[in-house]
Amino acid sequence: MKYECDKCGEEVNRFKDLHKVKKEHLCKKCYQENRKQNRQKLIEEEEGLKEDLRRLEIKRQKEYLEKKREYNREYYQSRKEKIDLPIIKNSKPEKYKEREEKKSYSYLTKEERQDYLRILMSKGLDFEQARQRVQDLVDSQIKIRKIMQKKRKSEKEIKAKQQEMLERLFRKC
Repeated sequence: MKYECDKCGEEVNRFKDLHKVKKEHLCKKCYQENRKQNRQKLIEEEEGLKEDLRRLEIKRQKEYLEKKREYNREYYQSRKEKIDLPIIKNSKPEKYKEREEKKSYSYLTKEERQDYLRILMSKGLDFEQARQRVQDLVDSQIKIRKIMQKKRKSEKEIKAKQQEMLERLFRKC
């Protein structure tokens, strides 16, 4: 059974290939032409349409960002409130204990490395030599840590030794 377009009369094999627009059945080509004509009419009738659409889009984006910021504020404030307070005097929740254990004062921080690099460069070394020297220092700290762990020293003793090494290093500079 063949179906035909109401506008141009072209025959189509399947009913699916016809688009229903305002009680008319149109083929693919007629449907595309109809859409193009409607777009042209809109552009001709509304000259300031693009400007209005742009303003609306900007306004919508601003509203979205404000809602997102407000949601994030509420979310993070609720997260801060959820932290359990210590029950026993002078004790800390587990989250804080984990952070303290992971934190090591024995290694060079980024700022300390940068300061040490500046000091070495001001003494006359070029950047590559200074960087290599800092890297050697970090490697020696790692070696000392391994040696002390083999001797079964406690973490406190290891940290104290490494901290002492850093202090001596900065006193020399």
